Amino acid sequence: MTREPSPKSPAGEPPSGEQQHYVARRTARAADVASLTARANLISTLRVVAFLAAIVGVGFMVWSPLPPAAWAAPIAAMVAFFALVVVHARVHERRERAVAAVAYFDRALARLAGDWKDAPSRGERFMVGAEQHPFVDDLDIFGKGSLFQLIDATSTKRGEELLASWLSGGLDAEAPARTRERQAAVRELTTAHDLREQLAVS
Repeated sequence: MTREPSPKSPAGEPPSGEQQHYVARRTARAADVASLTARANLISTLRVVAFLAAIVGVGFMVWSPLPPAAWAAPIAAMVAFFALVVVHARVHERRERAVAAVAYFDRALARLAGDWKDAPSRGERFMVGAEQHPFVDDLDIFGKGSLFQLIDATSTKRGEELLASWLSGGLDAEAPARTRERQAAVRELTTAHDLREQLAVS
């Protein structure tokens, strides 16, 4: 089971309500990971048992003088095996989403605690080509301890590239009204915790 972090704020400040919220949700998702892992292990064991039962049943039918009705036992075992395969895949998918959610909350808590400079996403590959923007170097847009590293919460290559283009001047020609719409959408998302988590783990 994953270890639960304690809420931590910069400079020893008491944890904020947002931090406590993230810790609570992370705790719940970590519990989901443990529960789903145990369930997946149990289903995996049952799959092996069902498969072996089917093999043994077929062996008895082939090598023993049993009535045709006895074929129901190995057939039932095979049906159970394939059903368990489907269920196992669904449980595994749910577990992977829970693991992704734990990682999502870990990143959020690290940013709130001021520990984001160790995040692997630094956007260093975007430094080439962004040098034409006059403020890229002065504002530490990319690289370790950069703005990109602080705010990057993307989960796809396309999303990462879009964020990099915005930070390196891609929004310079955007109409002010469109910028205000984007800012309003960001404010709306600050309270849409379920939606943000779903987007992060999808």
